[in-house]
Amino acid sequence: MAVATLLSRITGFFRNLLIGSTMGAGVASAYTSANTLPNLITEIVLGAILTSLVIPVLVRAEKEDADHGAAFIRRLLTVASALLVGVTVLAVLGAPWLVQLSLDANGKVNVTMATVFAYLLLPQILFYGLFALLMAVLNTKGIFGPGAWAPVINNVIVLVVLLAYWFLPGSLDPTQHVTITDPHILLLGAGTTVGVVVQALMLFPYLRMAGVDLRPLWGIDDRVKQFAGMGLAIVVYVAISQAGYFFTNRIASAADPGALFIYQQHWLLLQVPYGVIGVTLLTAIMPRLSRNAADGDNQGVVRDLTMATKITLMALIPVIVYFTVFGTTISSALFAWGRFDATSAETLGSTLSFGGFTLVPYSIVLLHLRVFYAREQAWTPTFIIIAITLTKVILSYLAPFLATRSDFVVVLLAAANGFGFITGAIVGAVLLHRSLGSLRGREVMRSTTWVLAASLAGALAGWLLDLVLRGDWLMQFPKLATLMRTGLDGIVLVAVAGLILAKSGLEEIAIFGRALACIPGLRRFVSVRQSAPEDMVGVPNAADAADTYNVTALSTASPGLPPMSAGFVRGPKLVPGAAVANGRYRLLADHGGTNAMRLWHAREQASGREVALTIIDTMRIPGIDDYRTACDTTDRIIDRTSALYEAKCAGLAQIRHIIRDSAGAIVVADWTPGSALAAVGQGRPDPYAAAFACAGLAEAAVTAHRLDTALGIDHRDRLRISSSGEAVLAFPGVMPHNSYGQDVHGVGVALSLLLENVNPVPTEIAELQDEALHARSADAETLADRLRRTGLGDAELHAADESTPNPEARPGFGEASRRPTGIAGIGALAIVVVLAAALIATYVVGKINRSDNGPLNSGSLGRAGSSITQGDGAKAITPTAAAYWAPGNGRGTPDNPDMVPLVIDGNGTTEWRSDEYQAQLSSSATSVKSGMGIMMTLPEPATVTSLRIDGAKSGTHVEIRAAGSAPPATVDETTELASADLEDDSTTIDIPKAARQSAAPGAEGSASTVPAHTQYVLVWITALPVPDAAEISEIGVTGVVDKPQSSTVKPRTARSMARAAAHAVA
Repeated sequence: MAVATLLSRITGFFRNLLIGSTMGAGVASAYTSANTLPNLITEIVLGAILTSLVIPVLVRAEKEDADHGAAFIRRLLTVASALLVGVTVLAVLGAPWLVQLSLDANGKVNVTMATVFAYLLLPQILFYGLFALLMAVLNTKGIFGPGAWAPVINNVIVLVVLLAYWFLPGSLDPTQHVTITDPHILLLGAGTTVGVVVQALMLFPYLRMAGVDLRPLWGIDDRVKQFAGMGLAIVVYVAISQAGYFFTNRIASAADPGALFIYQQHWLLLQVPYGVIGVTLLTAIMPRLSRNAADGDNQGVVRDLTMATKITLMALIPVIVYFTVFGTTISSALFAWGRFDATSAETLGSTLSFGGFTLVPYSIVLLHLRVFYAREQAWTPTFIIIAITLTKVILSYLAPFLATRSDFVVVLLAAANGFGFITGAIVGAVLLHRSLGSLRGREVMRSTTWVLAASLAGALAGWLLDLVLRGDWLMQFPKLATLMRTGLDGIVLVAVAGLILAKSGLEEIAIFGRALACIPGLRRFVSVRQSAPEDMVGVPNAADAADTYNVTALSTASPGLPPMSAGFVRGPKLVPGAAVANGRYRLLADHGGTNAMRLWHAREQASGREVALTIIDTMRIPGIDDYRTACDTTDRIIDRTSALYEAKCAGLAQIRHIIRDSAGAIVVADWTPGSALAAVGQGRPDPYAAAFACAGLAEAAVTAHRLDTALGIDHRDRLRISSSGEAVLAFPGVMPHNSYGQDVHGVGVALSLLLENVNPVPTEIAELQDEALHARSADAETLADRLRRTGLGDAELHAADESTPNPEARPGFGEASRRPTGIAGIGALAIVVVLAAALIATYVVGKINRSDNGPLNSGSLGRAGSSITQGDGAKAITPTAAAYWAPGNGRGTPDNPDMVPLVIDGNGTTEWRSDEYQAQLSSSATSVKSGMGIMMTLPEPATVTSLRIDGAKSGTHVEIRAAGSAPPATVDETTELASADLEDDSTTIDIPKAARQSAAPGAEGSASTVPAHTQYVLVWITALPVPDAAEISEIGVTGVVDKPQSSTVKPRTARSMARAAAHAVA
């Protein structure tokens, strides 16, 4: 399975790489937005509930039911298939609305293209859902291979489809109006869906081989109905998470045509290292963390949580440092191929650098969710995702107002996502601290400091090597050089960091090494000299492996949900000082009992009153090995014990409450001051006083029998001698096996314990003792009367009052759960703190950076509420032509005019280059030239709002000019809109609104030949970076066309949605 998972991630990586290189960022955004919708809908309708709730119940059914879960599987497949079919049909009909929900209708992603793609891609909902169901069924049968290999086949099919698209004549344009009959649309849409269909269908032969009955059977298993409330919590969790995703999507689509695809690519790239950790490094720890949480073992949870955190950070921090320092190099090497131009790759690299830190809080949040869901605290993760989403939404909203350029908005969106997960990690840590106490933060920080310092040292070594590799001797082969730099930089970073950490003496180094040895292909390179704890590494059982494998993140940058315990949740660890019953009682002293029934002296937190607790764990009762029987047994115990509420007798402690908990029940009774009966028996009490003391116990048995229940005298530890000398059942609780005859026998046992060290025993008392012990049918009422009459006299049974212990409070899962208002308060405070930290970081980065080549600078911080996305409908406009231009009366010869079209070819590795001049350009008569120009023709008249010029050299000065309806003959026939000194690599030139308005007909000072919407834009170069030549690799134009582009649809009603659908199909 590990090999299949590794291959799945490798083929998935090449699939994503090929999507960008064959389509380009703009078309890929439309395709990706549509292709993500089936995943989102499947997740909220079925996926999350299936993973977290239904699969654990399915595992139970396979173990508990006589037919090994066959009927459960049939019902599950029947109901789920019907639901999936209905949802798929509705989704296809509502495709325009779904796309409108995901994309800004006035944004820069082609909405019509995304809608047409959606019609072909949304049928995947049915087959994604079937695949998840069938894989879960196979996993319960111990068959894991098909479910792991099927995604590999799917990826291979899509790779073939993408290669076919590359060789198909023509290609899609980001601004193109398309219909469903377009061969490129049909190939990409239908081909991608075929991959998902094959992925699902290839599981059916294995189901037949496993003997799984697939015949329809209607109905919902009662065990699933029991967890309806948890299912609702899961759906709300997913809905909130997806709301945040849609909000981010809309901002990205409004900012730049390729932003949406770039955002998803950066996230999928971040998931690669985490996926390796999830399937290999944590396969042993993660399931055990869940089991310890379900068992209430808070110390085990803290131990596993700490170790999992340290191993995760040890694996991820070097990767994060690598992505942060070398992000642009990585993206240029891996993604700048084909139609995914160098500028988009550079933006992806910046996004990777600014969003790489997300992996740390993201992984910590997933660890926290493990604990909460194992304890079946389903609503707590919902509050956490609310805090994550609110933080992300607020910061995402601010991104267009803070970015230096519209294409850099996606960089800030990635950072906003990371800060959102920081909020979630803080909220989760605070809530867990209440239950678990110390989370060993110092220990984690010590390990983190070592790893971070080692990684930074490795990054420094890699950076120095990178400087050497940038030499001219290697840059003659730019692509090869970039690939070599990417690989060598990473190898050096890991090698240096590994050498440093090897000397650190950290315990987790050995565990990390042994876990790495489990990764296919690494065993021969990894040797572990230190001995790692055996229970921290190794190969888990099949169920654990499947569990870890299924916890995957979608492309929505949302944390996936781990499985719940499906009812197998034990009470808290019972130790002095721990709290139970949701914090109502704190344990003081253990008074023994059995494995299934523990007896505790406790104190009520609210009143301070001392109580006796009978804590019953029904799953530990001999003969009970399934959850359904355990629930039925708990009901019976509660019913039989509840009858004793009415019992008012000296031989039974007064019952105050009966509390049902996750493990069984807790019976709360008044505390009986005095001593344990067995302890009193060690002191050679007066036999007549002992007989008199046991009379009240026999009378209590009579009372219980009259109430149609039993008293429950089945263990010596349940009996105490009160301060007044009476034998009392101090720890009530009627177990299933308790009976009236057993109670009579219990009275005899109590008397025997008191007389254990008495010799000789008076004859009349010995007869009563023997009668109670051996004559189970004896009348308890007669026995009580004879004991009382025999014991009458001056003798008294003395029981010294035991001192009340006062143990220090200890954390545990029995602590009171925070109320929603309390969790909301924690979340609100965490949001405020993280927002403040994010804004401070934004301010610092903006003040440090003074160029346009970063997502933030002092200029962007000072825009005072102006959005870079320009809410006036500005979109990317692809020029149809670019030509060298010089005035008719100009001097000199054209500078490489054949190379000018390269500035709009979408390939950042090609460029136009001028001739080299020794003197600067000037309008004087002695100058060689007054300037040189690039005239771009737009597909239709538009108001230009900004230009982006890539690949220029610092020292170049340009003027952006608008021409009339025909190419001008002189510079005077154009209107200057803006001017700028170009910087190295990339410069964005915003056109002031005043300049746009001055170009309007009739505007003061405007040239009459220049309309408000121009089809000709001139880049007029007036200064060169002498002695070097001017260079430009790409020119991007953003503007507002004179009418809405065909890529915008606004389906407002069902009727308009239907019209849009009919138009797209036509």
